[in-house]
Amino acid sequence: KRGTALPSLHLIILTYGKASRHHANRLREVFPNVPQIDLYGSTEAGYLFVGTAFADDSRPVDANAFVELAPFRGLAGVHEVLVTTRGRLAMPLLRYRTGDVVLKTPGGHRLLGRAGSLHTRGDGSLFASADADAALPDGHPLWHYQLAQATPTRWDLHYVADKPLPAETAARLAEALGGDVRVSLFRHRSLAPTPGGKFLLLKPLPSRN
Repeated sequence: KRGTALPSLHLIILTYGKASRHHANRLREVFPNVPQIDLYGSTEAGYLFVGTAFADDSRPVDANAFVELAPFRGLAGVHEVLVTTRGRLAMPLLRYRTGDVVLKTPGGHRLLGRAGSLHTRGDGSLFASADADAALPDGHPLWHYQLAQATPTRWDLHYVADKPLPAETAARLAEALGGDVRVSLFRHRSLAPTPGGKFLLLKPLPSRN
């Protein structure tokens, strides 16, 4: 949008944390014909999953590590990722728990995110950033957001957008979260990353997990 020319852009890789569908939409507005790839991994083990962005078809990158899927909280199709690295002679990892959680799908896997960034609803099901994406209005240009839990019954949506979100967005998010919760909306000019440089889309209270 600033007139920068990228004559040989073949694909866009969404990595370094779980990207939002709204991030992808903003990129697609500028580069409508460029494929988007979801590349997910960890600093310790390297890239672990790759797939088409938001297509639920991510598959393990076997060249980097042997990936095991351990049952996660007894939830059907939901697994925690364990890795054993290949070719690392100095500091190998053996059945290392990455803290990443995936959902088995017919086409591969959906990366739900870090275990600590997942919210457990009252019925025991998981609420991930993909559920927040689905509850937010897709046609409203949204640059960035963070849905943070302030108390057991209150959530705050901090977001960056050119225009305020519709008022009914709060009710849609509260319904998706389930239970007797309320959601407040706060529009900002920017959102600060974590001290490590990453951006958290979903930030539940630690005691909820």
